[in-house]
Amino acid sequence: MAAQTVLIVLLLAAPVATAVGFAIGGLLQVRRRDRLARAAHEAGLLFSAEDLFDVSRRYARFAVIGGGHGGRATNVTYGRLGGLPVRAFDFRYEIGHGTRRQGRHYAVVAVEAMEPATPLLLWRWGDLDLAPLAARQATERLGDWDCRGQGAAQAVAKLPEALAGAATGVEVLGPAELAGVRPAGSVEGDAAGTLLVWAPVRRERLYAVPLADALALAGALAGCQTDPAPPAQDDRTSPEC
Repeated sequence: MAAQTVLIVLLLAAPVATAVGFAIGGLLQVRRRDRLARAAHEAGLLFSAEDLFDVSRRYARFAVIGGGHGGRATNVTYGRLGGLPVRAFDFRYEIGHGTRRQGRHYAVVAVEAMEPATPLLLWRWGDLDLAPLAARQATERLGDWDCRGQGAAQAVAKLPEALAGAATGVEVLGPAELAGVRPAGSVEGDAAGTLLVWAPVRRERLYAVPLADALALAGALAGCQTDPAPPAQDDRTSPEC
């Protein structure tokens, strides 16, 4: 009888625990969305809870976007900083299938209209176990980074301190690599490249990639002159992804 009672309790508790888990997850997502929307407003940027830019197609040739299946962008902050178009968003996708399926949740910042833009990929080697194939085809390792592309050493040296400590990946693609995936008449321009910086989203740190630091890195890598980036703020107000 005791064994049957325990079994009944477990059967009843399982769906309750699942429902509670979903409820907590939903509340955390709403909290994150609201805080990102507020941060975007305070930075003079726009915000959409949904993907207005078809991120999965627009950035499909970047390793982090094309590295899995079922990709979906949410919580999109967008506008201009330092004279350059920027977009910051949450990106979720899955890798593997069946019992080996795993989900990934990254905060991604895209800085558009980089000129010139030399293709480059940096991926933190500690995250390589779940990295896409493109990241595993690195040609050299520099410190914590597996690298592919010309100028990798200079790129690692120019990483702002905040990105060097938090980012999982950095990638630059030029106009040749992005040809055919940008909508006609897009704000990026057919002759410009794009920088993506990403980091895992973790509960203990809502914002993973400061926009100001991503913008500074874009300017350093491209050698372009941009307006001074606003000073980094703390996690309560910083327009970060």
